[in-house]
Amino acid sequence: MRSLPLLVLIVLIAGLSTPAPAGARAVAFVRLVHAIPNAPAITLYANGAPQGDALRFAEVGAYRSIPAGSYRFQLALAGGETGAPSQIEVKIAAGTYHTIAAVGIAPYIEPVALTDEYRAPAQGKAGVRVYHLSPDTPAIDLLQNGDRIVYNLPFPEASQVVDASADRNQRDLQILPATVSKPVLVTFDSASLRADMVNDVFILNELAKIEVRVVPNAMLVAVPAELPRTGNTGEPFVWIVLALLMITCGVAVRQWSFAANPARAGGLRNRSPRLMEFEPSTRYRPVKPAQAGFATVARDFRRRASRRSRNRNES
Repeated sequence: MRSLPLLVLIVLIAGLSTPAPAGARAVAFVRLVHAIPNAPAITLYANGAPQGDALRFAEVGAYRSIPAGSYRFQLALAGGETGAPSQIEVKIAAGTYHTIAAVGIAPYIEPVALTDEYRAPAQGKAGVRVYHLSPDTPAIDLLQNGDRIVYNLPFPEASQVVDASADRNQRDLQILPATVSKPVLVTFDSASLRADMVNDVFILNELAKIEVRVVPNAMLVAVPAELPRTGNTGEPFVWIVLALLMITCGVAVRQWSFAANPARAGGLRNRSPRLMEFEPSTRYRPVKPAQAGFATVARDFRRRASRRSRNRNES
């Protein structure tokens, strides 16, 4: 029973010092892009909850924060119509960004989950990430001034972030079928790119009507190189509470010990005003502070020696 307060203290410390589950506060970010040319407006649902307003073709939604975890993303056409298949299950990690692309041919639509990885572009350069969402277009390359900067990107995938020039005086970006030099499918200029940030380039519509939509992604500029910790964000408060609990438990343990051993508690109270030599017994007696000097000790020694001598003579 004497160990009960100690066990209670250990349990309290363990409960407070254990980080909170990451999913309790950690968030991720999700957005929708409508890439089905002949479909009406589409709404994205995450576990049954709508994620923003319905989007029309070629529109790109803003990122929305959601708790990290497992999700069933579902697409719904305007008017309550649904396609088949129209849902996908994705596990979303904390601090990550994702694009859910609506692809297919209405009424058969399909969500595709793409992870938006981030890499800061070189200073003065424009970061470019290409999303190939044209359903009947083969794999593509992206060229700038004749140099291929994105290679063999299939449908429906997204490239990594690559560096490109943001010169506003050139119309030098070309989308071509992979590995060939012609035909050029679509051309757009560097003026649509913004330097020192990631620019999302969406390749949309059918091959005969292929088009480009450039969206500067300011949201990702603030993403750190290392994601912040997502554990116990109330750490200072926890340490304060922990210190108070330790003090309180220490006082409780001391009082409980005195209550379990009244003689010891009484002995401590009786001896507290005086200086003691070890435990009280017949051989060791209390020594008053006033008697602590060398002369006093010597005098007491002589008295005890004289007393012992008289006792021997009398016997």
